[in-house]
Amino acid sequence: TLIFGRFQGPVFPVNGAIGREGGTVGPLLAYPGLESVPGPVDLVVVAVPKERVPEALEAAGRRGARGAIVLTTGFTPKEAQALADKARRLGMRLLGPGRLAAGLAPLPKEGVLAISSQSGTLGRAVLAFAEEMGLGVASFVSLGAKADISSNDLLQFWEEDERTRVILLYLEHF
Repeated sequence: TLIFGRFQGPVFPVNGAIGREGGTVGPLLAYPGLESVPGPVDLVVVAVPKERVPEALEAAGRRGARGAIVLTTGFTPKEAQALADKARRLGMRLLGPGRLAAGLAPLPKEGVLAISSQSGTLGRAVLAFAEEMGLGVASFVSLGAKADISSNDLLQFWEEDERTRVILLYLEHF
């Protein structure tokens, strides 16, 4: 979704398995680590084995990233909170961990509907329904475990967002 969606900035894949000389991920030049990415790093999408997530957050913090989306699953609530605490100490906000739909579902046409779902599966279904109904979407967020960023954060953001006129939330708990 980052590459083929509405995101207009640069995307730098990082894959430690490609070696120091670099390589490609799909059509993009890939880097062996965050330290070798040229230019600023604002957001990292973390998809590594569970035991490597803290190390990935530390690398993102060293590069000055302000946000992290952790796709990795399998964290207990206590472990997820520890990740959120680490991210905050490093100057970042954390979305997740786990159960996220980031990059898996294209957004329908642009519009005024903001959607948040704690369930990635239900969120993808709502996006498909919005597309069928011809409803445009301003933004979509799948929250995962909500260790840091919550529905309240999204509501505050969407209150200020000029594109958002309608908000749809699916919450499994408050």
